[in-house]
Amino acid sequence: MKSLEVLDAEQTSKTQARVSFRFPVLHEYLNHAKDLHGGSLGLMFDIVPSWPMFLIASPDLWPYPGVTRSLRYTLLNPVKEGEMVLAEGEAEKMHFADSPHR
Repeated sequence: MKSLEVLDAEQTSKTQARVSFRFPVLHEYLNHAKDLHGGSLGLMFDIVPSWPMFLIASPDLWPYPGVTRSLRYTLLNPVKEGEMVLAEGEAEKMHFADSPHR
């Protein structure tokens, strides 16, 4: 993920934020058909949506990283090596175990 580039990061409310990013499809991200492997994409989509949470983190609200409860994505077309993937991660619903903001 060294080649992943954050394009924009924005806190949209006290408990919501979003991050847009892009990355080139490298050889190590490919499956046997020479397309972007869905698991590689899933890994990036699991990590990157955590980044918006860092924008809204505070000791009284969300001091620790959480876990992914639900992750959905749809691949519309195969992505080939060298192509650029543009995506956005958004924290839109969060549960705060020890926070009055649940």
